[in-house]
Amino acid sequence: MLDPEKNNSAVLPVWQESFEVRYSEVDVNGRLKLRALADYLQEAAARHAANLGVGCDDLARQNLLWVLSRIAITIENYPGPGELLKIKTWPRSTEKLFAMREFTVHGKNGLPVCRASSAWLLLDVKSFRPKKIETLDSAIPRNEDKPFLIKTLPRIKPVECAKIFTQQIRPSAIDVNRHLNNAEYFALAQDAVAMQADNGLTIREIIINFVSDLKSGETVTVFTGSASVISNYYVEGRNESGDITFQSEIVLM
Repeated sequence: MLDPEKNNSAVLPVWQESFEVRYSEVDVNGRLKLRALADYLQEAAARHAANLGVGCDDLARQNLLWVLSRIAITIENYPGPGELLKIKTWPRSTEKLFAMREFTVHGKNGLPVCRASSAWLLLDVKSFRPKKIETLDSAIPRNEDKPFLIKTLPRIKPVECAKIFTQQIRPSAIDVNRHLNNAEYFALAQDAVAMQADNGLTIREIIINFVSDLKSGETVTVFTGSASVISNYYVEGRNESGDITFQSEIVLM
């Protein structure tokens, strides 16, 4: 659902969009699933990129694509079904090869739901190698007056961990770039922690590093361990060759 005040063709440095939480997007406790939240952020980012002239169709003409490399989300409140969420997102200055993007989400009565920072890579479709952001035909706003919501998106260090489950990647989980959609990794991480702790757990912070892609028919084995802070969980996924596909650190409320 587009916000009426920005439903026009003007190029906007900050994008606003609203989503209504559906019953299919909440868990057994009536709270928004992480996978659904990640979907909202991804959708808002994609539509803003299109507005800026650097969306999927624009990049396809240059044999380029965006991939999410890292994201950190801090959650304040979990909305329930029927609640209208208002998302604001904006790009900010680049860091090396990364295009950085921020998000805020507010719910009922303007209460904060979450804030997030993300790092995206611009890849060549054929070689799958990173390209400089300056390669783009259109300039991306730097929004230098906007804050850094989460100041660092660090590489996550592996820790000793134990196998939790193995899952085959289903065709329905594959996105337009022909690999497992980034939102699905949130479900893998949340499932892994839920299987190790009380199902009523509440995640306050999650960081995910996307290391390599997963394709339809492949399997991913998910492991968990203790991270560097008390009550944190480390989660990683490995492909059939044993290579790490994603890493995550999770903090509980």
